[in-house]
Amino acid sequence: MGPKTEAHSDHGTVLKPRQAAIVFDEEDGFRFIMPGYGEDEQLPEGVMLLAAVLLKASDEEWVASMLEEFRSHS
Repeated sequence: MGPKTEAHSDHGTVLKPRQAAIVFDEEDGFRFIMPGYGEDEQLPEGVMLLAAVLLKASDEEWVASMLEEFRSHS
C-alpha cells in the first residue's frame, strides 16, 4: 500500500478522483462510493475487492469469522 494521505474538511473526508471506499455509520449502515467508470473500462481489482466485501457483509457467518479474525490481531 502507498503512503496514507488524508484530506479532511468540516464535512468529512474527501476522496480523490479514482478512489473508492466502503463507508459505515451506525444510522445508515454501509455505503459503497466509487468513481464512474466507462462501460468499456476494466474495474481495478481493489474496487472489485471492496464490492465483494460489501456483498459478503450480508453473510452473518462470514461477518462473525472476520470479526473473530480482527479480534485475534488486536
